[in-house]
Formats: sequence, structure tokens, C-alpha cells
Amino acid sequence: MKTTTSTIQNTVKSASRALELLAHFDQVRRPLPLNQIVTALGYPVSSAAVLLRSLVTLGYLHHDRAARTYMPSLKVARLASWVGDYFLEGDADIAALVAQLQDKSGETIIVAVRNSLHVQYVHVASSRAALQFVPQIGAMRPLWQTPTGWCLMSRLLDEEIESLVKRSIAEFGTQSGLNMAGVKASVEQVRKAGFAYSANRFHQGVGIIAAPLLRQVRGMNVAMGIGGPTSRLDRNEASFGALLRTEISAWDRRRRAR
Repeated sequence: MKTTTSTIQNTVKSASRALELLAHFDQVRRPLPLNQIVTALGYPVSSAAVLLRSLVTLGYLHHDRAARTYMPSLKVARLASWVGDYFLEGDADIAALVAQLQDKSGETIIVAVRNSLHVQYVHVASSRAALQFVPQIGAMRPLWQTPTGWCLMSRLLDEEIESLVKRSIAEFGTQSGLNMAGVKASVEQVRKAGFAYSANRFHQGVGIIAAPLLRQVRGMNVAMGIGGPTSRLDRNEASFGALLRTEISAWDRRRRAR
């Protein structure tokens, strides 16, 4: 049977909506009725109803008929449960690095990798403080807008950075000050200081101090970030930057000794 362009487009739309729906559940973290899903995501009622029925049939959603609500099933919970630990499981050195940073800083520790033109948080170890910053595992931010992104780019050749910035400009435009000179300056600062700090970019009152690992993990460049309220990060920028450099250097020595 011949596959038409419209069939492919409909399939892509359905897949996109299914993933968008699951991402919305991850944000709200509670069962939702059809009307709230329609309002939040802007889907036609009929399309949303078909999507929900399909996901229930496939076992990815649980439907509480009495309450008329839907929520992800345990099947969804198991699907990607291994991803966040992929960088830590079986790698005692990485796990030890995260633990040391968390213990010595008292803040949230973020493990980030590049995903195309974005940074993606693949592991988050939460702070024990009452006032804390805990980004979602899997969250993505534009590569050029974050200290973790500048750290990841600092491990690339200059021509690779230029290519990424050109692609980002084509994708995002020159919004929020995106330009070649600005990104290069941020990356160069990482190369000179060994770390980067940025605050109030996506959430007021919080920031991240980040540094790049000196060698790849599972074939990918990795950045480690210390995230927390600016009330603490501002006064600890230098000490946390030094902590990142010290612990990452110790991690690198352990890797080389293998």
C-alpha cells in the first residue's frame, strides 16, 4: 500500500501529540480529565479523545472511569527509567564525582550533555536544603544560553562552535542576544576560568555554575553543574568554581590511572 504525504504528516502529528501529552503529565504530576488536557494543550476535543483512548489501549495511560481522569501507567514509568542512570550505572567514578560535588557544595548537582542544539539534563541529584533548585531530568535548554552549554562547546573545535552557532541562529533567530561574538566570548571564558556561571535566565532567583569534564563519557562531552538559589550561588561563585575544577581534575586522574 502506497504511503501518502498526508498519512506521514498525520503519523508525525500523532506521535508529537503523544509525547507532548506525556511531557505535560510530567509537569503537572497528577491525573487529568479530558477537558483540562484539551485546555492545556490546545487539541480539538475529538482528537484528544482518540489519542487518549489509543494510549489507554496500548497500556501507556490509566483511565479512571469513575473519576473520568487519565494518568501515565507504570509502563511509561519503566520505559526510560534507565536513561538517567546510564551515565552512572556501572561507572563508580562518575557516581563518586556527583556524590562529592553534592556533599561539598550542599546544592543540586546536574549532569548535562548536548542534544543537537540543546543542552539536556540527564541526571539530577537534589540538594538537601529547604530552598533548592531542582530541574527536571530530561529538561532541555538552548546550547548557547546556558553555562552547561558553554562548557560543552568549550570542548569543541572553533569551527564546530561556529557551525553550531550558525545553526542556532537559523533555528532561533537573533533573539535574546544570540550572536557569534557573544557565544564565542562565553566559551572562551570557560576555557580561561575553567567554569561558567549564569543566573536568572530561565527562572528568577536561580542559577547554575558549571564546568566541563576533561574527557568524554560514553562517547559524549559532559558538563557538571551546581544549581541553586542566587542568594547562595552569588556568594559562592569562586569557591564552587574551584570545587568543580578540583573534583573534575581528581576524576580525570582516576580515569587516566585505569
